[in-house]
Amino acid sequence: MNAASKDDLKEVAQRVLTCPVGGHHDAFLLLSRVGDAESIPYLLTGLRWQPYTGKGDVMVCTKMHCLSALRRITGHDAGRNYSDWAEWWASTGSKIPRTAFPLDEERQNK
Repeated sequence: MNAASKDDLKEVAQRVLTCPVGGHHDAFLLLSRVGDAESIPYLLTGLRWQPYTGKGDVMVCTKMHCLSALRRITGHDAGRNYSDWAEWWASTGSKIPRTAFPLDEERQNK
């Protein structure tokens, strides 16, 4: 039996995030490792279904994994909640060339 490729893992994780319920925790973890700029809209969709976190509030680990994946892929920290990231993506992030994201650059140099 062959192990799943990184592209297979990415595709499955992205598919999981198209549903409001499911294995989001593991999908976020996988995309932290194998995600790229193509994964950002899926991560944003998954983040939309996470609870709002105010300053000083405790954050569930699932949401932390999503934010970690977004920060790693984009090299940017837009905040702790979907509204912050959605605003950044609409105004700035979606206009950045795919190859400009740090994780994609890191992969191209390997």
